[in-house]
Amino acid sequence: MVEGYTSKTALMASQLNAIHRWAVTGTPIQKSIYDLYGLIHFLRVSPFQNLSQWQDLNNSDEELFKLLSLIMWRSSKNDVLADLGVPPQTIITHWLHFSPVEGYFYRTIHTECATSFRIKLCKFEDLDVKLNSIERKQLQTLLLPLLGVRQACTHPQVVRGKFVRFKHTMTMEELMVHMVSKARLDADVALRQFVSALHGIAAINIIECDWSGAVENYRRVLQLSAEYKNIIKVDSLQMIHCLCNLTEVLENHGVGIPPTLRDSKLREEAEELERNYLENYEKKFTATLETLNKLSASIAHLCRGHTLSLTSWWEEVINNESNGEDLLNRIKTYLDDNDVPGQQSITSKLTGLHTVHREFAVWIATADELRIETLDSLRHLQILPKSLLFEQATLCHLNQKQRRKGMQRCSICQTELLLKKYEVHIFSVNKNNINFEEDSEESENEEEGEGKKLKETKLFKSSKEGSWKPTPHERMLHVIANQAKRISSELAEDGSRHLLLLETVRKEFKWMRALWRNMSDQIYGTDELAMAKLRLRLPLYEDELNSKQKKKTDIFIVDAHEVPVLLVKLQQESIDAEAALKRTSGTLFYLQNLQKSGGTELDPCPVCKESLKEKWSVLNCGHCYCFECIPTLLKMGGNEIDCPLCRIKTPKENVSYVVARPINDEESPAEVKGSHSSKVTAVVSELLSLIKQDSAVKVLIFSTWEKVLDVIRDALIQNDISFRRLGTGEKFQNSLSQFKAGSITVLLLPLKLGSKGLNLTEATHLFFVEPVLNPAEELQAVGRIHRIGQTKPTFVHRFVVHNTIEERMLSSLETGGQEEWAKENVTLRKLNDLFILREDNSNTGEEECVIENENN
Repeated sequence: MVEGYTSKTALMASQLNAIHRWAVTGTPIQKSIYDLYGLIHFLRVSPFQNLSQWQDLNNSDEELFKLLSLIMWRSSKNDVLADLGVPPQTIITHWLHFSPVEGYFYRTIHTECATSFRIKLCKFEDLDVKLNSIERKQLQTLLLPLLGVRQACTHPQVVRGKFVRFKHTMTMEELMVHMVSKARLDADVALRQFVSALHGIAAINIIECDWSGAVENYRRVLQLSAEYKNIIKVDSLQMIHCLCNLTEVLENHGVGIPPTLRDSKLREEAEELERNYLENYEKKFTATLETLNKLSASIAHLCRGHTLSLTSWWEEVINNESNGEDLLNRIKTYLDDNDVPGQQSITSKLTGLHTVHREFAVWIATADELRIETLDSLRHLQILPKSLLFEQATLCHLNQKQRRKGMQRCSICQTELLLKKYEVHIFSVNKNNINFEEDSEESENEEEGEGKKLKETKLFKSSKEGSWKPTPHERMLHVIANQAKRISSELAEDGSRHLLLLETVRKEFKWMRALWRNMSDQIYGTDELAMAKLRLRLPLYEDELNSKQKKKTDIFIVDAHEVPVLLVKLQQESIDAEAALKRTSGTLFYLQNLQKSGGTELDPCPVCKESLKEKWSVLNCGHCYCFECIPTLLKMGGNEIDCPLCRIKTPKENVSYVVARPINDEESPAEVKGSHSSKVTAVVSELLSLIKQDSAVKVLIFSTWEKVLDVIRDALIQNDISFRRLGTGEKFQNSLSQFKAGSITVLLLPLKLGSKGLNLTEATHLFFVEPVLNPAEELQAVGRIHRIGQTKPTFVHRFVVHNTIEERMLSSLETGGQEEWAKENVTLRKLNDLFILREDNSNTGEEECVIENENN
C-alpha cells in the first residue's frame, strides 16, 4: 500500500502518528532500487525520507547495503515453507515434437534468425560483455532474432512480421499451402536465374562463333523444362527466346551439329507459345469489353434518349422552391459534412440557387461531352490494326530514345489523356492522387488551368481516401433529390433514377479504364515478345555512333573487350543458380509430398523400403530416408550424402531430421477441435484432460506475448473451454472476480502483467506456454498459486519442443542455475550458445512427460 509514496493511500498512511513503524511487502523491488523509497518514506528513516538524500545514498552501494541490512529482514520462501503449511508443488514438463510442416517452418526461421544474430554479434569485439552494459535500444535490436525463433516454437503466426495478411488464426493446412507457395516461388526464381544465365552463355557462344556450344546451352534449357515440368515451368518468354534463337542457329549454322527429333518442331513450338501468350491478353480484353458494353447499355436505358442531364426535374425542384435559402443552406451543410480531404470545395461559389443551377448544369454537360469523347476514343483504338498501334507506341512511349521532340502522342497516350480528364471531372481527386512528374513538351500545348490539374492526376494510383468518391456536384444532386420527395412522387422517381444513372456512369468509367489497360497491355505484350527474342550482341555501326555521341545504348549490346569477363560472370551465376534450383526444387518436392500425404506419412525409404511413419531425414533434393539408413549413407560419403535416387549431394549439416507426432492407441489424448500448432494442441489437450478429471479445475496460462494468448484464446473458443483474459482498467478486476468466484476454467495472463502482486490460490494448475528466460520472473508467476492460503497441491506445466531453442534454454537454466541467468550475469556468448542445436536422431517420436516434485 505504501510502495508508491505519491498515492493517496500512501500519503494517508504516512500521516499516522506512531512510535513504532513496520511494513510487510512481498515484492519491494520491481524495476530498480529506487522502488524502495516508498517504504523508506513510510518508515521515516531519517534523513533518507528526504528524496534528495535517498538519491544521494543510491550513488554509494556500500552505504546503501549497510542501511538496508539494519532495517530490513528478508525471509526466503525456502526458509519458511515448512512452517507455512503450503501443499507440495509438482512441476510437469511436456516434451513435444513438431509436425513435419511445422518442423520445416521452424528450421527455416531458426536458420534465418541465427544468421541475423551472428551478423549483429560481429559489431562486438568481446562476446563476454554482459547485457546490462549494452545500451537499451541496441539491446532490443540485438534480441530481435532470439525473439523470432522463440515465437516460432509456439505458432508460426506469432512470429513477428510473418503471415500479416491473415486476419484469423492460421490453421496448419493454411501453413502448408503457404509454405508450398513460398517454395514454388523460390524454385521459380532459381529456375529463371539459371535459364537466364544459360541464355547469356549461349549468346556469348554465338558471338565467339561457337555454334555447338550455343546449341548445347539452348538444349540444356529445353532439358530443364522437361525435367521440372511436373513442379515448376520455365517462363514463357524465356522459352520463346530459347526456341527462336536455337532455331536460328540450327538453320544458319547447324552443319556438323548432331540433330534431335525435336529440331523440326522448334519453330512451331515458338509460334504456339506466342499465340498463347497474346491470347491471354485477348481473353481479358474480351471479358472487359463485354462488361463495359453491358454498363453502357444500362446507361442508355436509364437516359431514355436524353443526355446525362436526363430530364429537367432538378431544374423544377430548384425553381419550385419557395424558401430558396433553406435549400441552399442544406446543400452547403451536406457538402461540408461530406467533404473529401484535399478536394477543392465549391461551397464558397454557391451564393444562391441560381449558382447551384449553373454549377450543376455546366458540370453535367461537360461530363456528358467527356464521356462520349472517351468512348469514341476507345472505339477508335479497337478499330486500328494492332500493328499500327504497336508502331505508334514504339515511337512514342515504348522506346523513349526514339521519340523526337514535338512528336505527336500515339493513340494509346491520347486516350489515356482523355481518361485522366474524364476521371478528374466525375470523381473527387484528392492531393494523395497528385503526380508531380511533368511532361514539358505536352504542357506547352495544355491550358494553364484544367491542363495543369489534368497533368497532375495520376491515373493508376489508388489513394487511401477520396479515390472513387463522387464529386461535390453529384453530392449536391442528392440534396435536390431529397427535396424532390417533398414535392411530388414523379419528381422523386426522376431524382432516384438520375442518382442511379450517375452511379452507373462512375462504374462504367472503371471498366473504360480497365479496357484501356487491356489494350495497352496487348501492345506491351507484343513488345515483350519482340524483346524476348533479342540476345547479347556486339555493337553495330549505328550503335558505335550513338556511343560516340554519348547516347544511351541498349543493355543487350556489349563491347568485344567485355565478353571474356561477362562469360566468367555468367558461368559463375549458372553454377550458383543451378545449386539454388536443386535446393529449392527439392524443398518444393518434399513439401508437395507432405501435402499429398496429409503431413503424416511419406513414401517408403528408398534404401530399405521401410515406411516413414514417425521419423525420417530430409536431404536438400527433397528425398527422405529413415534414421537407420542415414548413418550408412554418411559413412559412405564422409561429410556429405550422395542421394541414391538423384545423385544430388547434401552436406552433413544440411540434413534435416523430422519427428512426427504419433497416435498412441493405449493413451490417446483428448480430442482437440480445430487445426492448431503442436504446442497449442498440447495445451488444449492437457486442459481437456484436466477438465475431464475435475470439472471445477482452474488453470492459469502465462505467455510472454499477447499474440500467443490470441492464438490460445481462439483454440479455447473452438473447444468450448470457458476463459477470461486479464486486461487493464475495469476489465482487470472484472476478469479476476469472474475467474475467482465463477465457473471460469482458464485465466489468460501476459507474464509482465500477471506475474506480480496477485493472489490466485483458487487455481491449482499453471501453464507456461514457453520457457521463461528470467528465472526470477518465472518464480513470481508460480507464486500466484503456490503461496500462503493455498490448500490444495499445485502443478506447474511447462511445454517445451524437442530440439529447438526452447530445449536449449531449459537445459541452460538447469545446468547454469538461476544465478547464472539473472539479468546482470547474462552475456552475449550465452545467448549465442542458445542458437546451437544438438543433432538428435534417437527420439522415439512419442510425447514425453517429465514430472518433478518440488516444495520450493
